[in-house]
Amino acid sequence: MHNKFISVVILLKSEYLKNVNPFLMKVHKILNNKFSHFEIILVNNCVHPDIRELTNELSQKVKKDIAVINLSIKTNDDNAIIAGFDKTNGDYAMVLDLNFPDNSDHIVNLFELSQNNYDIVYLKYKNRYLPKSKIIFYKLFYYLMNKYSGYKTDINIHESRIISRRALNAILSIRENIRYMKGIYSIVGYKTKSIEVDIPPHEPENYKKQFKSFIIAITSFTGLLSSLFLWIFFTSIIFIIFVSINAVTVKYSSYDILGNYIGQLPVGWTFTILFLSITFTAISFMLYIISIYLDNIYKEVKHRPIYIIESFQRL
Repeated sequence: MHNKFISVVILLKSEYLKNVNPFLMKVHKILNNKFSHFEIILVNNCVHPDIRELTNELSQKVKKDIAVINLSIKTNDDNAIIAGFDKTNGDYAMVLDLNFPDNSDHIVNLFELSQNNYDIVYLKYKNRYLPKSKIIFYKLFYYLMNKYSGYKTDINIHESRIISRRALNAILSIRENIRYMKGIYSIVGYKTKSIEVDIPPHEPENYKKQFKSFIIAITSFTGLLSSLFLWIFFTSIIFIIFVSINAVTVKYSSYDILGNYIGQLPVGWTFTILFLSITFTAISFMLYIISIYLDNIYKEVKHRPIYIIESFQRL
């Protein structure tokens, strides 16, 4: 029996509601047998009007250790998880995902590994099964995240994990409105370890939702936009050099730099080409500078609440 207080946060998802009762019974049994103090917090992100109706098959012994956070308006999954974290009281907070029912078997493994001075321990796909149509999408996303964010995010990382109280406090101090939790876990910088497990394949989220998460993560955690504008600026310099040389060559020889005969040109053509090229380069440079300002402002002005709780109840 471990003498630690464990808080387990479970986000309810509409597509996995059928797993709720057996999953909760299994989780409660493991926690009751292995830990002297624990709590289970369900976050209802507007997926069911009354969770008590959904869990009426549970015994009173199980229900007494379960609390429900009902959000008043649907938010993204990462913000909903923070609602659960804010209500935890344990020495450790654990996130378990309903789309992987067998991960309840790893509760003890996650905790025991965390006792080796690891603040965050997460489950990792031993072999991640992805549809062929999404492999390129995932690889591109994680490549951009790792290259431009300054943090390392594993493509095989799973949502289920255990977090020490000090790491959780650091995570909760980051009150961003638009968040990507896998990136935030990396930001806090505490010692991290993974457990490789065989996770059965499941149907990934639809492209629209994944693409939205992709954009949020890239714009919130990386300097990709600034880097992109910087490369556009450098490309425009090369372009203006090429166009300027070509314009002067045409003016004085009637041939372009590729040897093509141009013939008679309108008056002012050379000046117009040079002017437009210089203007394009100047605009590219200004866009790069503006992107830096926007990036800095974006990081400073986000103060909206990341979630709103309608009620907090016990089963």
